[in-house]
Amino acid sequence: MSNESADARQNTNYATPLDFFLGRLDDRGAMAALNLDSEEDLFLLMAQVRLPMPRLPQAETDRMKKALHGQSSKVVEPSRTIHAL
Repeated sequence: MSNESADARQNTNYATPLDFFLGRLDDRGAMAALNLDSEEDLFLLMAQVRLPMPRLPQAETDRMKKALHGQSSKVVEPSRTIHAL
């Protein structure tokens, strides 16, 4: 392998975990790009390249906010059913 090929591979090996950390890439995409078989391997690689645990992708965060906002607008009345013993 030439030095240029090794440098390109090295850059990809760091760029992919960085994209994962920043939420630009989900765990499955990062694992596929890095040819990893398990989430454990991905998290070990994150530790090896000294990156903190990833943030959620922005689309996932937005989806969760919408779901929570939708739930908070619904008022749920408590059950008033009394069960006889």
